[in-house]
Amino acid sequence: MKTRIKEPIANYQLTVGELVSELLMTFNVFSLHTLIVINVCNEKVLVVEGSTDKRFWEMLQKRFNMKMDIRVANKKECDSNKEYVIKVIKKVNQKVNSNNLIFGVVDYDYDWILKSLIVEKGLFYYKYHDLEVNLILSWGFRMVNQMISSESKQIETDILRNYLFEWTYDIGILRLLNRKQGLGYKFTSIDWKRLAPLYISELKSEALEVVMNKLQIPIGGRSKILEQMMSLKNLKYPKEYICSGHDMVRLLSALTVNFISTQRANKYDDDYLTELLTLAYNIEPVKLSQNSMEHGLLDIICDYSMEMEDGLSIT
Repeated sequence: MKTRIKEPIANYQLTVGELVSELLMTFNVFSLHTLIVINVCNEKVLVVEGSTDKRFWEMLQKRFNMKMDIRVANKKECDSNKEYVIKVIKKVNQKVNSNNLIFGVVDYDYDWILKSLIVEKGLFYYKYHDLEVNLILSWGFRMVNQMISSESKQIETDILRNYLFEWTYDIGILRLLNRKQGLGYKFTSIDWKRLAPLYISELKSEALEVVMNKLQIPIGGRSKILEQMMSLKNLKYPKEYICSGHDMVRLLSALTVNFISTQRANKYDDDYLTELLTLAYNIEPVKLSQNSMEHGLLDIICDYSMEMEDGLSIT
């Protein structure tokens, strides 16, 4: 009879409760009156939203010779990976009074604008809308632009970066309106390859019309949507907190087809570009800090943002 090999627990998709139980099993727990956890291996645990975040932190910890166990959310019993991370950190804090070793990092999305930030010990946010916005704002974006652009078609890096923000801003505003009012629009169907030539031709209104068609917004209701979008625009939220980094990377991918590159279609898809941006960020010089991140998590590369409550700056 063949012996069944038991798979490591990390290969299973764990619920929030299962992951928390597993993490706490790796610690020594003591004290009769208060639960205080001590990690016998002195290894911190970082829970992140997705595989891109995992690769980003893996590269950083390798570069700075840090030791962390990085876990990725799986959305099991949750509506989103972000919710999963937040629930893990909350549950850990409910079980122990001194959590100095288990942390979570999530995107702001629109939480700062809508004043819906979760304040929880051990929970941190990337500065700006998401990780990808930080990568595009970093010095490494210049390197990626040089790698993916043809010499004859290359757009100067600062100009290209500004285009990405400008051309995704309306969609970011529409995403904010969708989140704020619970409209239920699904943005996964947006065809960025169709939008790219419209943006290049400065046809932003036509591009927004294409997006509304994809979202199946009734023609009769569009004037009201546009009015609500204008009201949000008039509040002049910073573009770094409105524009989705995922949208910007997808648009950049679409621009590589014919406009800034001579490579074949799909050569630079959004996953590949995100990987390049992550690698390029890891090459750039990162500011060192002596008094960053409570509990010493990644203290040589992370600072509290002075402008955003509980913001984690990675630039």
